Amino acid sequence: MRALFYILLIRFKNRIKSLVKSPGALILIVILLALLLLPVLTGDHGSVDERTDYRSMEEVYAIMTVFYCIAFVMGSYSGLSKGASLYSMPDINLVFTSPISAKKVLFYGLIQQMGTSLFVGFFILYQYGWMHNTYGIFMGGLALILLGYAATVFCGQLTAMVLYSLTTGDERKSNGAKAAFLAVSGLAALYLLISVYPERGRWLETAVSVLNGFPMKLFPVGGWAQSAIVGIMAHNWMNLAFGLGALLLYTAILVGFMAKGDVDFYEDVLRSAEITYSAIAASKQGRFDGAMVQNVKVGKTGIGKGFGADSFYYKHRLESRRAKLFLLDRTSVIFILIIIAFAFFMRSAGIIPA
Repeated sequence: MRALFYILLIRFKNRIKSLVKSPGALILIVILLALLLLPVLTGDHGSVDERTDYRSMEEVYAIMTVFYCIAFVMGSYSGLSKGASLYSMPDINLVFTSPISAKKVLFYGLIQQMGTSLFVGFFILYQYGWMHNTYGIFMGGLALILLGYAATVFCGQLTAMVLYSLTTGDERKSNGAKAAFLAVSGLAALYLLISVYPERGRWLETAVSVLNGFPMKLFPVGGWAQSAIVGIMAHNWMNLAFGLGALLLYTAILVGFMAKGDVDFYEDVLRSAEITYSAIAASKQGRFDGAMVQNVKVGKTGIGKGFGADSFYYKHRLESRRAKLFLLDRTSVIFILIIIAFAFFMRSAGIIPA
């Protein structure tokens, strides 16, 4: 295990050295830190109790529920098609070929993924300005929200890894898992719609109440993470015990299954890592064909337009269109539908009602 910790330490030191040798990246980091610290240092540092015009924190808790649930569903759903990897290609080339037990390699990936999850949610800290002015949240509260998001992303990656190892190569299992995901998400959305729609004129208050209710806290991972973080912020130790206990139990079950179950996660991780690495390499080179897709249905072939140099333009346009859904990628479509739903329920009150 000391060899794996040595790799983590050397990787961290090399990243620091690369920043020193790259003035452009160092300047960017300084600017990002300045943008983060400026609102904190120049903002109102008075006690929240001195103001009475802050909006209710219940709205923040409701936003956390939606945010965490969407992050978990989108992160873990990918495991049904391409999996999720806790490792990079250098890890696979160096660690997987070394005489180290599979359990230690698994925990090495988990430790590495924890840091990655925190880094992914770093953008949350930049919401300090408007959240402090609207709800009176200080940086400590945002740090807790970031912690909950990191836990959600971490569990989503772990779930995706397990689902991929269980369903890969078996279309029946894959379709069953997809149906289960859609059923759970659909039931939660239907429950919210049925509870909110009859309350005409009080949609916002009702939606906040429903999202903070106990049934939504039962939503896998997303509801548990919200319960744990809200328990800390609101000093509700019952919520904290429920959410934290559920998260720890869920993580322990998945990790135990991967470590002791009859699952060869090396092969599954290798495949998903290759897909991720291929997509990153293609993005750096400006190509759309770098993603390693499976089960491609062959339809119309050929570019069909262009002559000479013009054919390159039509080639890139065709590749861009085929890589998206209705001219937009799947993530954009999901967020557009969410925005339309919120706009419908809040059409009479506005984004931030007075």
